[in-house]
Amino acid sequence: MSKTLIIGNVEIYIEASTIFFIFFILYRIFKFKRDKSYYMEFIRDNKFLVMIISIYSLLNIIRCFFVKIGVAVYLLTKIIPFIGFIFIAVYLKNEKKEVINKYFNVIAYTFIFSLIISLVIYIFGYTNAAFSFDKIINLVDFKESRNLYGELRLSGFLSHKSRFSVYCMLCTFIMYRIKSININLRRIAIILSTICVILSNSMMGIAIYFVEVIFILSFHFNIFNKFMKLKNKKNIIITLIAILLVIFSCSIKFLSEKRDISTLGSRTFIWKAGIETFVKDINGIDKMPNSLWIEAEHEGKKIYFTNSHNVYINEFIEGGILRGITYILISLALILKSLRSKEIVFSILLFSILFGFYNFELMDGREMKYILILIYSFILCSKLPKERGISEKTYYNNLYV
Repeated sequence: MSKTLIIGNVEIYIEASTIFFIFFILYRIFKFKRDKSYYMEFIRDNKFLVMIISIYSLLNIIRCFFVKIGVAVYLLTKIIPFIGFIFIAVYLKNEKKEVINKYFNVIAYTFIFSLIISLVIYIFGYTNAAFSFDKIINLVDFKESRNLYGELRLSGFLSHKSRFSVYCMLCTFIMYRIKSININLRRIAIILSTICVILSNSMMGIAIYFVEVIFILSFHFNIFNKFMKLKNKKNIIITLIAILLVIFSCSIKFLSEKRDISTLGSRTFIWKAGIETFVKDINGIDKMPNSLWIEAEHEGKKIYFTNSHNVYINEFIEGGILRGITYILISLALILKSLRSKEIVFSILLFSILFGFYNFELMDGREMKYILILIYSFILCSKLPKERGISEKTYYNNLYV
């Protein structure tokens, strides 16, 4: 849910998630004196991540003193998710396991109900049902979807098909990871996610989703360990490589019919135009206009875009070289943190999002950044829920079995 505001002649979106994070941050600041030792412990354990987030936030805050009030508000909304991450992570890390279990269950059921409703609206001829403070709910029907995008693309309650496909991926991972939820309910949720990600019509989303599912199944059935015990591994590897090459060739042929492969789906010339825009002002323009202002050239024709369709290039355009570099370092720090947590499937998924979707789509815009940060906080900085009827030691020894 969002509301468009005009502040100082600058149009900005205010998300409900932004308001929630602000109140949560203020509440945790009020409790800071009591929990000071927890924050010090978190900072010691996550020096690099906290340092990079602090630098990025400080650069944006300093810039607020030299721009219009509307742009300053926009810059502050950009850092709220990262500041909120630190407060949420500290809270979750020191909360009781029983409370964390309840939070996980709320997240799980939220995923399930939202996917069910998304499928229902699709059955009734709609592809999007975005909430807003202005219109309450904005429905996009099949006809409007074809007129806007030239295709049917289910995006549920989110603002873009790619963000919705990532939402489905996170749902599948959560259902795989939370053992305390009824097994049949988890299976239903994964089936719903699979249907929704296909209906999103996001080529990258579908590809990464099925890679995620392959890894989940591999860990679930302990395929990697069983494979290492086989005697004829060499022949199996050669066969698998041959199968993958066939699948890759078929995928390229299919994609070439849907997208322009030579330009990576019409991305290369947009990126080039975005980089050229950044070079014109390496200090950053703080906020991109909500209009078709980036000029790209393709096959002798001039085409205009609102952004570079690349999160990192967009950050360089808006924030300049310093904020652009620190933003990339935040992504690297999040990946390194996930790898150290031994959450292998989540690490692969997070890498796919940060260096797949972030490079091809405007993935951190609007609501997606909050969803990703929230799931990341739960998975990596909290006590994971225990499966019913087994000891904690057994649970951790069988995470991926």
